[in-house]
Amino acid sequence: MFPKDQVLNILRKVIHPENGKDIVTLGMVSEIESGENGISLTIAPEKSNDPFISSIKSTIVRTIKEALGPDA
Repeated sequence: MFPKDQVLNILRKVIHPENGKDIVTLGMVSEIESGENGISLTIAPEKSNDPFISSIKSTIVRTIKEALGPDA
C-alpha cells in the first residue's frame, strides 16, 4: 500500500496539456485508493468533453509506475 500523500505528490508531476497546471492543483483527482491490487484513482476533468483525458490517463499510469514500480 502507498500513502495517499505520496501518490498525490507523484500526480503533481502530471501536467494538463491545455492549461499547463498539474492535475492535483486543478482539482481533477477526487479519490485515491491503494491496496494489494495497486492504486485506483478517480479523475474528474474540468470539461466533460476534455480532449486530453486519454493522454492524461496514460501519463498518470506511466508516472506512477516510474515512481513506485511496475506493481503500483
